[in-house]
Amino acid sequence: CLALGAALGLHLNFTGPGNFILLVGIVGVALAHFYTAPPVKLSYRGLGELAVFLAFGILPVVGSYYVQAGTWSWRVVLASLPIAFATVLVLWVNQVVDYEPDRDTGKRNLAVVMGPAAAGRGAVLALALLIFGSLFAAVFTASLIPLTLVAVLAFGLIRTIVADCWTQYKHPDRLAEASSSAIRLHLTLGIIIAGSALAAIGS
Repeated sequence: CLALGAALGLHLNFTGPGNFILLVGIVGVALAHFYTAPPVKLSYRGLGELAVFLAFGILPVVGSYYVQAGTWSWRVVLASLPIAFATVLVLWVNQVVDYEPDRDTGKRNLAVVMGPAAAGRGAVLALALLIFGSLFAAVFTASLIPLTLVAVLAFGLIRTIVADCWTQYKHPDRLAEASSSAIRLHLTLGIIIAGSALAAIGS
């Protein structure tokens, strides 16, 4: 998959202006490969969350925009933040669930470094606030259109995630609903943001 993606990326880079897509591709491939690959092993050194934030949030949006527009701006970065934070939340809830196995095998991700209480309570709440805070910031700066705020209807999902992790962080077997809600929140945000953009084009 990395080879196919790299081939497509090289084609886009050579048919577009500059070498920005090449740079995005190199960073993306490096993050994907070294997420678990030695000697870097980002996910074992408290850097996996940042790698996911960039590789599954910011880089795809910025790269896609550049391919179509031939430029980029900080507003594009702002537009990518809600999905970037939602992606990290999916990873984070899974890390809360896997806290003991990760700790026992020496995988020192940020959840292990922070400890179960801080990871299951403070960090989950912070990510929830960052998701919706970045959504409002993107709309306020005209990085996303106001219709995107329909995403606040997904509040029930974020409430489930925060409430479950807050009370059950010591019982990973009880966090199945939080894990599935995090995935559904990510999907819901993606559909709403994409759908809002398409609606704007149609109008």
